[in-house]
Amino acid sequence: MSRSNKKAIIKDDSSKKELLRRRIRRKQNQETQQSKYLENADEFSLTSDKSIVNDYDYCDYVLDYENGLSPFLERRNRIRSWKNIATVMCYENDSVLADAENFEKIGVKKLDSLHVACAIFTNCDYFITTDSRLLKKPINMIQMIDPIEFIKKECV
Repeated sequence: MSRSNKKAIIKDDSSKKELLRRRIRRKQNQETQQSKYLENADEFSLTSDKSIVNDYDYCDYVLDYENGLSPFLERRNRIRSWKNIATVMCYENDSVLADAENFEKIGVKKLDSLHVACAIFTNCDYFITTDSRLLKKPINMIQMIDPIEFIKKECV
């Protein structure tokens, strides 16, 4: 949503109050929409038995690090719950570090390269990401795919 740089010209106190009321209503509407989105996210499920990353059971140590940096408590808790159901946890090792270093040489960011290297190390079928720059990198050791394409391919 783009915003104009124009400033409101306020003629009197009643106009100021109305402008403030509008801003408050807009903020409340945004919060309500975000809340509805989070509630609906729990209802989403894939109908395919095909694994996304080893049947949803994969987690890596980099996710723990990144999640700890998030300022959003609800998001941190939701991601933490994924870790609780994971049966495969990838920790740092020489193979992961070597692959990650090679990915960095082709321009993949450090944390992204560690995520991809962990997914490869644990034999995941897919690495699903919305990062268009990462999707364009020449990584042939795992199938890199965005969520929409994955759903089209595996669930329809």
